[in-house]
Amino acid sequence: MPPTHDRTRVILLTGAPGVGKTEVSRRLTGHLPGRVALIDLDAIAAIHPWRADETLFDLMSGNLTALLPAYLDWGADYIVVAGVVVPGMMYNRLRPLFANERLDWRIYGLRASAAALAERISQDAKYQDSESRMADSGLDSLVGDIPDAIQIDTDQLSLAGVVECISDHERAFV
Repeated sequence: MPPTHDRTRVILLTGAPGVGKTEVSRRLTGHLPGRVALIDLDAIAAIHPWRADETLFDLMSGNLTALLPAYLDWGADYIVVAGVVVPGMMYNRLRPLFANERLDWRIYGLRASAAALAERISQDAKYQDSESRMADSGLDSLVGDIPDAIQIDTDQLSLAGVVECISDHERAFV
């Protein structure tokens, strides 16, 4: 059953590169009831060469800010957003969106050990090069600094297990 309130639930999946945000978000959309939209922050700001800097963060946050009203007008019950959103970078830019009264934000911080991230990145082809993705694996430590984020250790979970964990949390909140 979709949320029974007048607000759209935004599920933000964050974590270091390689933790599984993109695939978990894709799978999660099929487990949520009602009308569900998916926004991948990398996809809405796909640039080459990839460089995670202030300009990219501004582009991503501006694009997300522009997309959200369209999904609300469409009647989304859930909007799943996936991307590296950590304090000092994207998180600070998204904070104004958290105050939107039409949106009910829930943040899930997906975590993994350095070894697990390295293994996953080596097997996952993305348009960002694997070397720079590995260099950003230290961002995992910042995920724990996100206020009110529900932390999920993915080391011992399959993708389906992570999706089920988030689905269980969401069922408890509805």
